[in-house]
Amino acid sequence: MKHALPRIGALALENPLILAPMAGITHQPFRLLCRRLGAGLVCSEMVSANGLAHAIGRSTRLMAVVPAERPVSIQIFGSDPKGMAMAAAAAQASGADVVDINFGCSVKKVLKGGAGAALMGDPVRAEAVIRAVRGAVSISVAGNGDVILPGDALAMMERTGCDFVMIGRAARRAPWLFSQTLDVLAGREPVEPLLADRKAIMLECLDALGSFFGEAAASLMMKSHLPVLSWGLPESRPFREAFVRVRSLEEARESVEEFFRFLKAREASGEPPA
Repeated sequence: MKHALPRIGALALENPLILAPMAGITHQPFRLLCRRLGAGLVCSEMVSANGLAHAIGRSTRLMAVVPAERPVSIQIFGSDPKGMAMAAAAAQASGADVVDINFGCSVKKVLKGGAGAALMGDPVRAEAVIRAVRGAVSISVAGNGDVILPGDALAMMERTGCDFVMIGRAARRAPWLFSQTLDVLAGREPVEPLLADRKAIMLECLDALGSFFGEAAASLMMKSHLPVLSWGLPESRPFREAFVRVRSLEEARESVEEFFRFLKAREASGEPPA
């Protein structure tokens, strides 16, 4: 089934599949991976307008954009219209193609500051925030669905007539869901990644975390990012349980290599999938 290239304002996307923003997940390394695997647009973690105003390093880093991940949407949150306008302008200056205002976060510290879902209870302030942001940028402002299987996006588009489909939590376990969904949209049978593909993706994720965040931070972050990529593989549970004891990027790489050596030997023996 063919679809016209979707657009957000003047921005034309390659396809209607969007990586949904997820705190602690959709940092630059994961966005780059999902773009390579077929996402038409990737979204950042939510960035604090207040953090940007005070030049907090983490907020600034979350907004870092490189050409290979574009088009990219930067999600910002806050309750002060002026601060949000400044954050939106900073997002555009950093290379964002879309600015996404968070109106859904229910985390206590976000609500306490009158941001996120709290704005939905204050329509006057919400309107002021939207107007301020729209006045500060010349790019599109976006305002989620739950896709788990390759055919879910097409079903949602046919059922609702929507132009875009966001893929969030499922992409964390299976970032290749973007390429599989594109297969379905093109009328092809979705292609399952081979063992070699799964291994390459895990190592690519590991290397990207190390390059972007550094050894110390990446050694902690990898424990939540790499094990989930093993879901669905034979004997993946023991691998995930053992991975929590890994202490360095080098140990992590050897753990992944050893796991896939085991899987390759298992496959060669003709043992059926678990």
